[in-house]
Amino acid sequence: MTKLKLILSILFIIAVAIPTLYVHAATSTTGTAIIFDSLSKSDAIVFSIENAASPDSGKELVGWLVSDDAKTNKSTGAMTVSDSGAVAYTFNQSSTGYSGNNLLDSFASIVITLEAIGSNPMTPSSNIVHSYSIPSGSLSHIRKLTADFTAITSQINIAITEANKAPSASSLAAGNQVLEKVVNAIEGPNGSKYGDLDTNGTTESVGDGTGLLVHLSAATSAQAVSGAEGNTTVITHSKLVDTNTVHASSLLAQARDEAIALSSETDLNIYKLNAARISVLLQNARDGIDADASGTIESTSVEGAVRQAYVETQKMATFNLTSAATPVTPAPEAPSVGDPLVPVSIKFVLVFAAFLLTLGTVSLLARKRNLS
Repeated sequence: MTKLKLILSILFIIAVAIPTLYVHAATSTTGTAIIFDSLSKSDAIVFSIENAASPDSGKELVGWLVSDDAKTNKSTGAMTVSDSGAVAYTFNQSSTGYSGNNLLDSFASIVITLEAIGSNPMTPSSNIVHSYSIPSGSLSHIRKLTADFTAITSQINIAITEANKAPSASSLAAGNQVLEKVVNAIEGPNGSKYGDLDTNGTTESVGDGTGLLVHLSAATSAQAVSGAEGNTTVITHSKLVDTNTVHASSLLAQARDEAIALSSETDLNIYKLNAARISVLLQNARDGIDADASGTIESTSVEGAVRQAYVETQKMATFNLTSAATPVTPAPEAPSVGDPLVPVSIKFVLVFAAFLLTLGTVSLLARKRNLS
């Protein structure tokens, strides 16, 4: 065998062995399931998984939500695994079994099981492929936060409704009476700027009488974090919750201060022009601001507000789906038989053989040089 033939043989073996070994190497399943709002509060969930295990013939993956006491299970339906091993599935108002109930309030865990195709079981089988539970020490606080932000949104809506009356006020006195209610709704009765803004002898407010700034100050993620046992998902999104609430509070304080300043205006036309801004600031405190005009309002210190804080709270309860998965190959193969470690072992042997051939070639060439 010539030197060229030996080298080409070695390259051929390596070219076949190493890529094949890579295809059959074990992969890791990673994914999430996140509860979100569809028609009502926390009534839907979206699954997104990579490198998912392809079910055996006659089987399918089915998602299940499990209650805190593990006594109640809710099927979210069968999920299709793509050829690339991906799952993209949403359980919402279009899905069988949808009720509109708050899933975050009712369930604490997720399992994904292998079930017979089309069987639609009432309870999950013991063949669990993936599972995850929200940290129990965080769960009650996460649930409370979502309720808090829902209530705060309602209170802001009341203030917006009142503020919208100011631009069409028939007089400065009528406009200031409106702004007094808005300022007091933001500040709360214990706030330093709460009072009789229009100086008519009566202090008026709207809302629940607590104050939006007071509500937001109490809506922190600290207790959820303390019970998270170091869970990185809870911790990561908790920081964004607090970033959003700080910005929302800043916007509410700005609306309050501008309303107080406007109450000193003596020109009704100028008053009406500026009064509209109070409502805009309140809306921004509720919905956030797309400050960079990117088309998305993000959880940052200059964009996020109450709505984003609510979403980040839901994300604190993200179900992280991670486990070992069946290898995903780029094209269909014949059914495998025998020990699954055999193909991997063979590829290692091939690589080792290539290594020995390389050594043999070097040794042979060196011997020929010595003989000549």
